[in-house]
Amino acid sequence: MDEMHRSMWGEEESAGSLATPQPGADDLLVIATEFGFAPARLEALAGSAVNLQLRNDGALAHDLTIEDTGFRLVAQAGETAEALLPGLAPGEYRIYCSIPGHTAAGMAGTLVVSAAPGS
Repeated sequence: MDEMHRSMWGEEESAGSLATPQPGADDLLVIATEFGFAPARLEALAGSAVNLQLRNDGALAHDLTIEDTGFRLVAQAGETAEALLPGLAPGEYRIYCSIPGHTAAGMAGTLVVSAAPGS
């Protein structure tokens, strides 16, 4: 983590305590760069846990935060971070990089959680 970003985050903030990926759960890969996510629109089924991977192809640290869920996955430059995203209720959730200035620079998108078929 470069000095500018280190001063904005305490080490304990960047670590987080997310659930370990779960064998058999669907995988969802998001690639972070300066300054965007690919894809910027994510899709998941309600109630289904997903192994969310954040691959940071950028030169700066980035995170993927899902608004109103407490989920925040951090990946340092050149690294991939992975955690289990528990099943969410149907709806649209804003995703963004919470590092100051990154959302405004374009690191934002949407997670669309759809009701499972037959629900």
